Amino acid sequence: MQRALGMKIDSIVETLPEGDKRDVVSPKSPETGSPGKPTACEVAQQAAGEVTDSQFELVKQDLAEFAAEHNLVIKRQGHKVLIRIQEQGVFPSGSDRISPVFLPTIAKVRDTLAKLEGGIRVTGHSDDIPISNGRFRSNWELSAARAVSVVHELLHDDRIAPSRVSAIGFGDSRPLVPNMDDDTRAINRRVDIVVLPVPD
Repeated sequence: MQRALGMKIDSIVETLPEGDKRDVVSPKSPETGSPGKPTACEVAQQAAGEVTDSQFELVKQDLAEFAAEHNLVIKRQGHKVLIRIQEQGVFPSGSDRISPVFLPTIAKVRDTLAKLEGGIRVTGHSDDIPISNGRFRSNWELSAARAVSVVHELLHDDRIAPSRVSAIGFGDSRPLVPNMDDDTRAINRRVDIVVLPVPD
């Protein structure tokens, strides 16, 4: 097919006036660039990586003190930055209400996120022990409600545009480790705040 297309292009060039030949471009593979020059895809990936580097360093520096004291995990995930809030001490058992002692930490996270660009995705996760009480029918509802509670705190002072933020509950469908005992279940109960790369 490519050979036939090349022959057709050559045929067109031969029939054009001499002055018009320079306007005919032979088909090239989109991955092929000039020797020594990065492709457009490589340039975009490099730019995204540089943005993530700066975002990650800002988040890490801003939250270093709080991370050590308040069960925060800060890491990179490809072109995204992850702020993980371990559930212990943040929410009372079976509740979506953030413990008052943890609100200053959420406020500090909010201060940091307000300095960044890109979307913010908040995801709630539970362990595998079923819950059914007067308010929540399942871990799906509980994890979603906890994610929404964090979103409300992030939007508290209007410095972060609501259009940047989304909340999702995953229940126990995405464990970090197998739910084997109290310790592993505690690891899986969490809220993740993911800073997404800025779209082109």
